[in-house]
Amino acid sequence: LHLASVPYVADVVLRNISALGRVVRSSDVRAILTGHLHFQVSGFLAGVPVWVTPGVVTRIDTTAPPHLVRGVLGAGATVVDLADPASPTFHVLSARDPRAGEQVYLYDPASGEDALEEL
Repeated sequence: LHLASVPYVADVVLRNISALGRVVRSSDVRAILTGHLHFQVSGFLAGVPVWVTPGVVTRIDTTAPPHLVRGVLGAGATVVDLADPASPTFHVLSARDPRAGEQVYLYDPASGEDALEEL
């Protein structure tokens, strides 16, 4: 999925998450892989593990003031291992980048406007 399907996040970005839960419940789905949030998070939907992979170019800096969204450079990816019966397991890879953490954007999600505030 392109949009996150972790229930406490999906309410913001995915309509009718309960319908997806009904589809995957008691199915052979072993994991729901998703992204779009630009930060890593995991959870369960109808008993199925949900993995939100980190951003491939930027990530959300969760240390920004709570009223702002700050994007910084910081590439990442996930390797998903399905080989073991206890799988899935998820391994995060972070790219080496001397510019990691450099601010890319800062905005107010309530208004959608760029923020002038310096962090």
